[in-house]
Amino acid sequence: MYALCNSSPARAILQRSLSIACRPQGTSLAAACQVPHTRHLATVTGGQHTLTGRPRHLPMQAAFPHRHTASQQGSTSESIVFLPNRDISISDLASRLPNSTAGDVMVTSSDLGVSLENGPDTLLPIDIAEFIVLEVGCVPQIEDEAIDTTDLDKTSWKPRPPVVTIMGHVDHGKTTLLDYLRQTAVAAGEAGGITQHIGAFQVKLANTSGAVTFLDTPGHAAFTAMRARGAQSTDVVVLVVAADDGVMAQTVESINLAQQANVPIVVAINKCDIHEADIQRAKTGLLDHGLQLEEFGGDVVGVEISALKGRNIAELQEAILVTAELADLRADYDGPPRGLILETKVKQGFGPVATGLLTQGTLKQGQHLISGTAMAKLRGMYDHADRPIKVATPSMPIQLAGWKVLPHAGDTFHFAASEKVATTEVARKEKEARDRKQQMTATFTERRKKLRSMVVSLQDEKKAIGEKYKDREKSKSQEKLYRHEIFIAQQKSLRQSSGVLADNSTVPQHCVVLKGDVQGSIDALKNCLARYRDERVRLMCIHSGIGNVSPSDITIAKVSKGTVYCLNTSCGKKETKEAEKKGVPIITNKVIYKLLDSMKEKLDSCVEGLETTDIVGEATVQATFNLGGTERRHVAGCMVNEGLILKESILRIWRGKEMIMKKARPSSLKRLKEDVQGVTAGTECGVSITDVDFVFEEGDRIEAFETKVIKSPIKWDF
Repeated sequence: MYALCNSSPARAILQRSLSIACRPQGTSLAAACQVPHTRHLATVTGGQHTLTGRPRHLPMQAAFPHRHTASQQGSTSESIVFLPNRDISISDLASRLPNSTAGDVMVTSSDLGVSLENGPDTLLPIDIAEFIVLEVGCVPQIEDEAIDTTDLDKTSWKPRPPVVTIMGHVDHGKTTLLDYLRQTAVAAGEAGGITQHIGAFQVKLANTSGAVTFLDTPGHAAFTAMRARGAQSTDVVVLVVAADDGVMAQTVESINLAQQANVPIVVAINKCDIHEADIQRAKTGLLDHGLQLEEFGGDVVGVEISALKGRNIAELQEAILVTAELADLRADYDGPPRGLILETKVKQGFGPVATGLLTQGTLKQGQHLISGTAMAKLRGMYDHADRPIKVATPSMPIQLAGWKVLPHAGDTFHFAASEKVATTEVARKEKEARDRKQQMTATFTERRKKLRSMVVSLQDEKKAIGEKYKDREKSKSQEKLYRHEIFIAQQKSLRQSSGVLADNSTVPQHCVVLKGDVQGSIDALKNCLARYRDERVRLMCIHSGIGNVSPSDITIAKVSKGTVYCLNTSCGKKETKEAEKKGVPIITNKVIYKLLDSMKEKLDSCVEGLETTDIVGEATVQATFNLGGTERRHVAGCMVNEGLILKESILRIWRGKEMIMKKARPSSLKRLKEDVQGVTAGTECGVSITDVDFVFEEGDRIEAFETKVIKSPIKWDF
């Protein structure tokens, strides 16, 4: 399907992007944006977004040689945004762009025809990600392009161990399966019984000569980004499906991620030994989502297992090894070390630590590494059990210590020849980031001014339209034209504003400081926050970090009147006392959905309730009396017509159709000269109110009412 740029909301974006990308050398960014390139079309085929200006197999750097050549030679003044050489999630891309949120990227992605079914966790093809980077005025560069690699003959490469990722829905037995394979009991010690990190282990399977690297990914909905990293760094995916539950939401997501990464799948149908197991339903559910098992004439291997009892685990191992052997997995052991950052954290006694998967080369202690704007001189390498390693080879998961700052999970890392080379490259990237921030801050400020002027313009236009059709109440045709013009004006303003909201400073807000044990925990929490859409209370993440709560975290929360939320981290005694002294709430939990439930409760408390009024009684004034002396009061002799009048009731008084007293309290309520607490319908009473100057008149109507504040809970599907 072809969508012409001149009939699509993406027209302006594509024109500017193509102008920037294809501009001649020496042409400025501003000048390039003024030259339309209307001959290009945006092509959407089967969910894949490409350009008709280049074949599908042609890489971006070949299609746009001017842009890449200029950026590599350092001859342009535009800021560079480094992108991984793979699909990237919307939330990850937003974190790399200056002054951009996941919502901004989602708006632009939607304009380009991307389906946003997974919200901020939606994976964008690298082509689309580059267009979005160009749209914000920056130049994209694939991180791997910065590495000087040589095309080697792969026949000289040596075989390497396979990398196998265990994926599936939460609580389907993924970690229990790994526990059996490596003879450990990790699942029993996990908070809430669910995995919340990427676990990377290399084990020697029984009856095999080599090792296999396993990646254990979380199954909870909040950890989509972690599962995506696992799927894109693996050779084989083992899809665990519980026989009692069948195919669930994260099962489908795991299938899609594996298929997008073009990774072979081995299905493990777990919990086949329990009474509730329905194996046939599980297999049929897989068929509905494009996975055809061998017994149904397909090419996907399926094994019925019990991870808890070890049933058919040997058959599953054989299926994994055969699938990996068919792929003929090899790596260059002699080349420069390269790999992927799976997870990052601050570890006591080690400092910033990154869990990496080595993909090429041989890594040794003391070498220098670069990942994005982070650099390290390796002080130590450790396996998953914290045992020191001196040399790491391809497919080996390792903990890397010695980083000056934490790298970003999901980025690649590569070798630097010396500390000077690493320092120079990182300094260049940091300078580009500072320049980009300054440029975009000025642009963003100007953009907001224009958008606010658009809001004022829309209001003026509405008034003008209303004046034009001032007699619309008398004519249905006039009313129809009026509504049509108002709709057109609103749509025009919406398109011009590009999704930026008007000032809503009067809306209550809840500010949060997020602390997590690893980078993946922070990313998962931020992705959940990005799904928040309730406009009654604003939810703002003002700071996030890895490690335990620090005094600076408490200070930031104090200034913003916020709350500190900790996932799998703790708060020391000193920091706890300081937080209590400053009145800063600190909420900790080891399970992500329980922590989010606590956050939702806080948001519920910020909702301004809707006050409702219920009339409980009504009386009519039949006579009036004036009491003199020290108790000077005006008393109304009343007949209660309906309901009940209580001494604690709130009263309002009507004279004809006009409410002359909105809110009053009875000072006395008597029945036959005796004080009473209440009178019912059909009885007479004497009423006086606390306002001694108010004078009743015969025929006044008194209503007794009570007010209730109704709060509807926050709508947040995290």
